[in-house]
Amino acid sequence: MRKLKFFFLITLTLILACITGCTDKKAHTSLQPEASAVTRSEAELLSYTYDYSELGFTLTIPADWRSLSLENVLIQYNHVPYGMSLYFMSREDVQTIRDIEDNLLTIEEEKAFNETLPDRMRPICAVLIGEKENTNKEYLNFIKEFKSVYSYDDFIGANGNQDYHFLYNNNFSPDELSDEAVEMLKELAKDLQQVKDSIEVFTPKTPQNALLETGQISFDTQTLDKTAITQEIFREYGLTAMCFWSIESDFCMEELKNLQEIGERNPSILILGVPIEGDEGNADSIQGKLRNNGVTFLNILPNDQLREGVMNAVSIKPTTIFITSDGTMTGEPMLGSFGKTELEKEITGLMRKGGG
Repeated sequence: MRKLKFFFLITLTLILACITGCTDKKAHTSLQPEASAVTRSEAELLSYTYDYSELGFTLTIPADWRSLSLENVLIQYNHVPYGMSLYFMSREDVQTIRDIEDNLLTIEEEKAFNETLPDRMRPICAVLIGEKENTNKEYLNFIKEFKSVYSYDDFIGANGNQDYHFLYNNNFSPDELSDEAVEMLKELAKDLQQVKDSIEVFTPKTPQNALLETGQISFDTQTLDKTAITQEIFREYGLTAMCFWSIESDFCMEELKNLQEIGERNPSILILGVPIEGDEGNADSIQGKLRNNGVTFLNILPNDQLREGVMNAVSIKPTTIFITSDGTMTGEPMLGSFGKTELEKEITGLMRKGGG
């Protein structure tokens, strides 16, 4: 259980920050939902959906759960890429955390509280994403320990090599809990079927997918030296490698140098840079920085078309995408700094397929 307690301790750190700063489904016969005190219309107005598009699922909690989450009694924690979980913490413990922040406890009291809190946090439910063909021993041990704190395990869907499971508890030990906390846990247990039924499993929307879904690339802007330019430049080349980069990142500059070398060896492709923070006010200084690093290929200033389109889906810098002569993305976007070998491999492959 040591690893699970480690996760609880990480969660406690997040809780401290939060509180002080404040598609097939199979039914499980063990779940017997009872009537809720909240009417359906009220629940629809106050319920809350956790959107894990990048992991391929959404989960909606009912109104009364939402209320408890706003009080920090119900804590949501991400176990990316393995899913998420919801824990219960009594109001008394929430208040103790606030007291710690306000320096109302002695060092000894604070230490004793922090040592015992992981054991007093009750895991309510979780969505766990398992990899069917992963036989790594450490991974399998992690999955086993993750599941060990839940009484029930329901299969809820699959995506390719991944299985989605809803894990939950509907019986809780009253130890270390007030009568109020015990009753709150009983009420939460009544809603578990509703929470399970709310889960929607779908193809994950990865950063790569988000980029590919932005459609054709279009812009009407300027180069760093103030020359007008539009997407029509794509028509002059069979393939364009377009790199979105940050002027503050050394990794980005290294990737630009790699693209410079590739472009020099492959004159039939266009290498095009887009400094994310670029504007007319800093264009000259960006141009100077590029030249000082031996980067001479074309860079353009981002405009509203780019910012509201493809750049809205750029989550990592650098990001390099590949574009055909008609402005359509091709191949796989490369998120992060891949280095010269991987970049050239991708570009060469696209050129052989007819991109250049």
